[in-house]
Amino acid sequence: MIFTVGDKVRLLNEVGEGIIVEIISPSQIMVETDMGMELPFSEDDLLKLNEDNTVTYKKREAVIESKSLKQSKKKFTSSIPYNSDVRKNHAPFEIDLHIEELVEEPKKLTPGEMLETQIRHFRDCINEAIAFKISKLVVIHGVGEGILRQNIRTILRDNYPNIEYMDANTRKYGFGATEITIRNLHK
Repeated sequence: MIFTVGDKVRLLNEVGEGIIVEIISPSQIMVETDMGMELPFSEDDLLKLNEDNTVTYKKREAVIESKSLKQSKKKFTSSIPYNSDVRKNHAPFEIDLHIEELVEEPKKLTPGEMLETQIRHFRDCINEAIAFKISKLVVIHGVGEGILRQNIRTILRDNYPNIEYMDANTRKYGFGATEITIRNLHK
């Protein structure tokens, strides 16, 4: 990705955003963070923000072998039969967004590509849950730096007004999961 001085960027390995103040090399880009500190980052640690605060993801020419989304969706939807015990007991379905569950070779991905893959899978699963009238889900995003969790909650808040979310059961999931309740599915 080509960055220029003055570009607004989101930090991948830390929570926050900033503005590029100097480009020394692709491996060292000085960013003034929203906390007012100038810090060096690699281009792989930054996502360029557009004027409307959407993200431009870095695309590599190398073809990355993804686990079939159909395989992931099949795994997700195969437990959805109407009469299943899970459905009757209102137990939540789980969506695991750990990158190892979504792609064959996660080490070939940049942090931006990992995040893009996880978010795309999350959106697909939420839309399927709505289509299948599944009212409770748990999204397992892991703890990490909180970037994926923050993105998931922003997507839910901005795009799904009929969805409520909160931290999932910490005894079962630790602090790395969000419980989602979809309202008004049976109208």
